Amino acid sequence: MSAPTIVVHVDLADTLECRAEVAAKLAREWNCRITAVCATGLVHLGPTLSPGQATDTYRAAVAAMQHFGDLMVRHGIVAVCRHLSNTNAATALARAAQGASLVIMSHRVNGATPPGHLDLCEFVVLNTSCPILIVGTQAQFGSNVIIAYDGSNAAFHALTQARPFLEPAQRVTLATFGPSRTASPAALDNAIDYLKSVGIAPTVCCDNGVDDVGRRLAALARNRHADMVVMGGSAHPRWRNVLRGGTTGFMLEHTDIALLMSH
Repeated sequence: MSAPTIVVHVDLADTLECRAEVAAKLAREWNCRITAVCATGLVHLGPTLSPGQATDTYRAAVAAMQHFGDLMVRHGIVAVCRHLSNTNAATALARAAQGASLVIMSHRVNGATPPGHLDLCEFVVLNTSCPILIVGTQAQFGSNVIIAYDGSNAAFHALTQARPFLEPAQRVTLATFGPSRTASPAALDNAIDYLKSVGIAPTVCCDNGVDDVGRRLAALARNRHADMVVMGGSAHPRWRNVLRGGTTGFMLEHTDIALLMSH
């Protein structure tokens, strides 16, 4: 049986070094192999680009992949499976994530959130079965974790998939918000029982007077000095509007904390 795989989104953004450091650390701890995915988008952009622009786009992708390889060597990882795709990043990452243990992406690109980046993160979350780790600018995180829990299947799935991050954490907070989104007592007990069964004793925080969950979750993470948030992402016929306007979209766009999300 082959070793489990961590998929890393590769581009020339300034956050690539953070992704590489996190990937190398987890690969050593979990005994995983690394698959680097870099997408040119030429299949879709080709008709709109001149031959020179297409060549520059391809060369930039090759340069990004080479830079990532150099970063991994710096972190002691020599063997990396490199996948250079001519489709878009969303499709390439979703395909590569089949059977993977984790996908690593970034909040922002060169300090900003460019058009389409939130769509990319949301698409990958909703179209993969493995958890998605979206890192900020800090490679060290996971000692103080908040689990945003609403009792949904997606939230419980995220909680169970986060176990490798939760077990070594020094502090774990199980947070529910409401009133309408607060987990039922039975669902909350189920989550607490699961955590205790794997040796994790969470602090429970129930806030029933919240309308804007995204802002409250971000404030809770800031006030408790959390360095990671675990949360679920639920599919919906109008998923773009729901996620972007909801908790997931707010956390992606307005925070820089590491997010572990699962659908």
